[in-house]
Amino acid sequence: MSDLQTIADRVEIEALRGEFTDAVMMRDYDRAASLFTPDGALRMPNIPAELTGPDEIRAWGTRVPEFVDFLVQNTHPGTIQLDGDCASGRAYMQELIRTRDGRSEVNYAIYHDHYQRTGDGWKFTERVYEVRYHDTTPLAGSPPNTAGADVGGMGLAAIGRAELEGFTRTFTELFDAADPDSMTGYYTEQAQLMAEGITPIRGHRAIGQFWRAAISQAQAAGARRTIALQESHSSGDLGYALSTVTVEVPGAGRKAAWDTTVWRRDTDGRWRIAVDISTLLP
Repeated sequence: MSDLQTIADRVEIEALRGEFTDAVMMRDYDRAASLFTPDGALRMPNIPAELTGPDEIRAWGTRVPEFVDFLVQNTHPGTIQLDGDCASGRAYMQELIRTRDGRSEVNYAIYHDHYQRTGDGWKFTERVYEVRYHDTTPLAGSPPNTAGADVGGMGLAAIGRAELEGFTRTFTELFDAADPDSMTGYYTEQAQLMAEGITPIRGHRAIGQFWRAAISQAQAAGARRTIALQESHSSGDLGYALSTVTVEVPGAGRKAAWDTTVWRRDTDGRWRIAVDISTLLP
């Protein structure tokens, strides 16, 4: 093997490792699965998970949003040993994770890899994740939700119960942070909102004004607003969620309402609220 071929192989294997990290960060598990040979294995003993073949890796990936709120991975180059059409190596990983149930993790880990040259370039035949340091201290930060941000990226990737429970937490955090723009991003462009004491409204502008006024009123009264998911279901491109919304005002007691949201898969594939109906409880 010429020196030039050796350099090319090492560059391609390093690109393969970077492609894997990017696919996981972007939650593109079709792409992540395509980086493995047909019998390639992804092993994560810390979970534990043993996945063999692209189909199992892809199926695992589609479930990740059900229990992972967010993750950040940074991969650092390690060793590569070439042996003809096979190779082995290590990559070093730092990872931040927060799960849907509120747990936090910081991992410093090593990927132990085996690679194979194929007609489509180098692929993983095995990738084993070994955690060397594990920290469960609650993370102090969170993904940014800044007022005035591009709300087109808001919405849910899926509409299972885990995603909807995550949404209730995020929506409450946005309300508390006085960020009506990001809240509005969870609605379709022509969504309808109906609530006690107002004429039904439609569209982002009106819904943004509604939440801006509601936030101002809550802040003035020192009120605390919480949401609890009670029931949900989806079929095809439509789904619904039934929740209870509780507002506690110091010195004035508590008010509760049923909130029914109809969700629709939008043109970009993300789920957003098409109808929001709130009714005060007796």
